[in-house]
Amino acid sequence: MSGWKHLRYLNLSDTRIRNLPKPTCSLINLQVLLLRDCYYLLKLPSKLRNLINLRHLDIMGAYLIKEIPFGMKELKNLQALSNFIVGTDTKSSGLKDLKSLAFVGGELSISGLENVIYPWEASEAMLCEKQYLEALSLQWRSQLQWGSQFDDSRNESREELVLGKLKPCTSIKKLTIKGYGGKKIPSWIADPSFSKMEVLGLENCENCTSLPSFGLLSSLKHLTVKGLRKLKSMGYGEHCSNPFQSLETLWFEDLPEWEYWDTKFEENGVAGFSSLRELSILNCSKFSGILPLCKNSQLESLCIRYCDSLTFIARRKLPSSLKWLEIENCEKLESLPNDMHELNYLQHLCINRCPSIVRFPEEGFPTNLVELEIRRVDVKMYKAIIHWGLHRLTSLRRLWIEGCDDDEAECFPDEEMGMMLPTSLSYLNIIGFRNLKMLSSKGFQSLTSLEFLWIDDCPNLTSFPEAGLPSSILWLNIWSCPKLEKVCKWHTKEGSKIANIPRVCRDGQFV
Repeated sequence: MSGWKHLRYLNLSDTRIRNLPKPTCSLINLQVLLLRDCYYLLKLPSKLRNLINLRHLDIMGAYLIKEIPFGMKELKNLQALSNFIVGTDTKSSGLKDLKSLAFVGGELSISGLENVIYPWEASEAMLCEKQYLEALSLQWRSQLQWGSQFDDSRNESREELVLGKLKPCTSIKKLTIKGYGGKKIPSWIADPSFSKMEVLGLENCENCTSLPSFGLLSSLKHLTVKGLRKLKSMGYGEHCSNPFQSLETLWFEDLPEWEYWDTKFEENGVAGFSSLRELSILNCSKFSGILPLCKNSQLESLCIRYCDSLTFIARRKLPSSLKWLEIENCEKLESLPNDMHELNYLQHLCINRCPSIVRFPEEGFPTNLVELEIRRVDVKMYKAIIHWGLHRLTSLRRLWIEGCDDDEAECFPDEEMGMMLPTSLSYLNIIGFRNLKMLSSKGFQSLTSLEFLWIDDCPNLTSFPEAGLPSSILWLNIWSCPKLEKVCKWHTKEGSKIANIPRVCRDGQFV
């Protein structure tokens, strides 16, 4: 590399390099060093501090690097640093070395924070003066890497002190905290002075039991709370007439102790969440509270999964703006809102593994649905849907329908029940009809737009429609239907019924 002394740009990203050549540190004119996704790179050279003209260092995805070498504070011209890793070696750079990197901006991730011994070093980093930072990620030990999120080597009170002193400049737009081991989140994170913060994420902070009121962050658009396994309560903005006024996306996941979010809208006359577009509550087994849906809500997507204690979705009406509704694995959910037929913008509806729902909405589903997924519901609910009439869904393009444990239907669509499918269907997935023996000619002859047919786990199915499948079908997929597979060889009667279908797949194999 002796002839490269004037080199200013070096990109080794996505290579299998394990160590940088020692002469790399003699490239004193180097300004850009890119090592992104160098999965085999073990460490950075010890004399990295010699690259005094370096402005851009990217080591994101170089997961084997455990520390930043000593002397990082000498790189005073650095403007972009993807990841600062706090190591355990006394010869590595510590948080205090960030103080000299006054021009670092854009996105910065600080990882290995469990290795900080003296909390005062966090103050020395002077993050509050880094006015060019737009996004900051603070990471403690990763559960994925170490297997155990919090062990005896971790100190709760010390981590609380460290996070309390890592307050960034109030101009920050995105903040993510991962793997934090303290019980409390410092109040500065919810301070309204962070008026430009648009994205906030808290992930795998397993000891955290409560959260401050984020509702006063006036520009907050996206909030994620995930993996806080001891969280019991959270604030919403008690002293604000319109909390979360800019929030568009709200994501709660893996909060097994969280029971409710007491928003007190009705008591206090609070509006709140007026800009919310997407709400997801996943794997919150004790949650049984009121969803943050105000009268003027513009919610478009609502996804609820694995909320075993939830008994209702909304006390009043769902927002008329709703386009996507997904409810899965909610064992105690007793009913669907009666006003569902008024959701004139709803396009996707999924009801999966909600065995306690036995009452079908009086006026049925909105007829503007484009996608419908009905799986593992109570047989009473299933029959009520059939009697109401799927054929009313004149805009429906995709249908997933799964049989019930008590369903005895031997024909699909079930002619005895007068079951009719929408003629607009282009995709049909038939799943888990254990007693099904045949597909109905009458039911399929009107499906002239059907292009994709998937038949899964129908062990007693032996025949296709007598008149054959619609000629419009381009792809037939058959899974776990052993009797059908035996009789639909190419030289057989059933085989001749599918001979003209361009793509036929049996248990994952094209034939």
